[in-house]
Amino acid sequence: DMEYELDRAKLPSDLNPEIGQLLEICEEDGTAIPVEVMDVFDDKVVINANHPLAGVELTFEIRLLEIV
Repeated sequence: DMEYELDRAKLPSDLNPEIGQLLEICEEDGTAIPVEVMDVFDDKVVINANHPLAGVELTFEIRLLEIV
């Protein structure tokens, strides 16, 4: 599970995160990671960095073209 708590003091002062808000966190190498704000407290913000489809049951319809 990729849920993390971030110290609000380390976030930009003009950022007012809200539950459900989508943000991007940049790693040291510049890679952007999309995250969702899960909870907001006075001193911390809880984010979820899981893929949006993680844990979702997916159903695919396929067509078999050839058996080799």
